[in-house]
Amino acid sequence: LRPAWIMVCGFAWALFHAHHILAPALSHELESRTLTLTGQVVSLPETRADAVRFEFLVDSPVLFAGKSWPSPGKIRLSWYRDPPALVPGQFWQLTVRLKRPHGFMNPGGLDYEGWLFQHRLRATGYVINTPANHYTGVTRGNFVDRLRYRLREKINLHLDSSLRGLIVAMTLGDRSQASPAARTTMINSGTYHLLAISGLHVGLVAGFVFLVVMKLWSRTGRWAVRLPAPHLAALSALAAAASYALLAGFSIPTQRALVMFTVLMSVIFSRRHHAVSHGICAALLAVLCIDPFAVMDAGFWLSFGAIMALAWGMSCRPAHTSLWWHWGRAQYVVFVGLLPLALFWFRQYALTGIAANIIAIPWIGTVTIPLAMTGMVLVNINATSGEFFLDLAALTLKIIWPLLEWLGHWRSAILHQAAPSLWSVTAGLVGAVLLLLPAGISWRWLGILWLLPLLVPIHS
Repeated sequence: LRPAWIMVCGFAWALFHAHHILAPALSHELESRTLTLTGQVVSLPETRADAVRFEFLVDSPVLFAGKSWPSPGKIRLSWYRDPPALVPGQFWQLTVRLKRPHGFMNPGGLDYEGWLFQHRLRATGYVINTPANHYTGVTRGNFVDRLRYRLREKINLHLDSSLRGLIVAMTLGDRSQASPAARTTMINSGTYHLLAISGLHVGLVAGFVFLVVMKLWSRTGRWAVRLPAPHLAALSALAAAASYALLAGFSIPTQRALVMFTVLMSVIFSRRHHAVSHGICAALLAVLCIDPFAVMDAGFWLSFGAIMALAWGMSCRPAHTSLWWHWGRAQYVVFVGLLPLALFWFRQYALTGIAANIIAIPWIGTVTIPLAMTGMVLVNINATSGEFFLDLAALTLKIIWPLLEWLGHWRSAILHQAAPSLWSVTAGLVGAVLLLLPAGISWRWLGILWLLPLLVPIHS
């Protein structure tokens, strides 16, 4: 009965979360009505070409037609035609028109209603420009988003570069300022994941702190005996990972990366050897306990899929010291392992992703991002030194940018595919597992046959 009991508990936990999300709903009678709301800006405003988009937490009941309606909770608003400079934490009175969450019934397209549900947004709408809209003069709370806003304004003020939007995205996780051309280049070259602060960025920051603390504390003599260097390094790395996740807005990918890193650090404290699969399953369980609806996010499947592919394709192999094994093969393993999942979620895959990521990940991860983060911190202390590091970060990105554009503009750089069926995705996963078997297994080439239904679909 244990499996059945676990399934019942999991269903009850997901049901509890769903009720908590769906409870603050906008009444049908309030849709498309002109409403006056009071609340707080609770996100980093996204600047668009013609509007500013932000999340607004309604803090009081809605009054309409002489009746009082429950607050819809957190909503998503757009402000067109000369919007003011919104700052996270500000309280406003706004005149708006709202509608309940909905999406298009378009198979293979974005499930916008599901995306709103996952981000706890219970209504969408826009601000009507009237004299009644006014800032109440109160700004409190939301310290993290206010800090992110100030840092973004500092970068925009002190960095004059065409790639400024990419620098903001790589440091703060705000991709709203990245130009469409830059987005297209990174998507076509398979490097768009570098703009989403997730496991790679958090791991780089935490890994750097871990190595530095480990080296320095191990030289302190008797202090290292009282408090082992691996333990202090693990605590320091965990604190750095949590701080960076907060700086990135504690988005869903950073939450997932932080949970996975916490599980990894707990293995160090346990002083016991654990199988890689046990660590992956523990991180998976922790992520789903915190947010059962993380499974609705493509990043959930891609991040855990990449880790599982690396564990399957890199572990239990003879020791190798070549650069290709430690870096090139890792990119090959991720490329093959994520092919079925990427085609299922996005209907396309960057065939030049291996070549682009072999160069872009170490260059951007170890050169551009550290310089940009250093400049982002120093610009609040000394504007001249901070501006120097920000310019240097932009320069390093410009050095590699022509290569990404060249790879992204290949006519056959992107494999476009129709929405695959579930059975073809399953066959593709089997094929990926077979291709990543050790080299000594002669029949692993059969994985190519299992990939054919996914790559060469039959049109009826």
